Amino acid sequence: MSHKHKSQQEPVESQEEAEVVEVEGNILNEEEVSEIVEEELDPIAILEREKLELKDAYLRLSAETDNYRKRMQLEKENFKKIAVKDIVERLLPVIDNMERSINVGDNTDNIASFQEGIQLVLQQFEGVLKDAGLETVEVQTGDEFDPQYCEAVMMEERDDVEHSMTIVDVFEKGRKLGGQVIRTAKVKVAKKI
Repeated sequence: MSHKHKSQQEPVESQEEAEVVEVEGNILNEEEVSEIVEEELDPIAILEREKLELKDAYLRLSAETDNYRKRMQLEKENFKKIAVKDIVERLLPVIDNMERSINVGDNTDNIASFQEGIQLVLQQFEGVLKDAGLETVEVQTGDEFDPQYCEAVMMEERDDVEHSMTIVDVFEKGRKLGGQVIRTAKVKVAKKI
């Protein structure tokens, strides 16, 4: 509907009402229309409007990115809590058996039976950790030192080894979790003289 038809069909109450135009669903008066027309012809105004639109888009994207990062961090923390809870729940029976073993040890003079009980608890404990993905780094005396899996905490010169950097004692086993070394084996190596 054009401007003339609208004013002919409806009685005009004031000059302001007569100068109203509909633009993109918005009702604008003549001043606002002329500002839009001038703005569309003015390159600086066009650039300013584009700048504001880009700034608004940037701020929205920045907020969305920040919200996504926070949501991922929260999910990561929740996953970690659930994983830790699962491991703890599986370790509780091991703790119970360890406590029973200690109580039995106080009431018995049979050291062999006590050691057997402790060995069973250790196997149970290692089983829980193995189910969680823990692996033992296989290092034995006579193996060649590998710094990827071993840490030499002692060294001695010897003539009864085939080559330098031969492992002659293992103090602590190394461990891997998910294929990644989380603790190297602590070993003593011999240097050939």
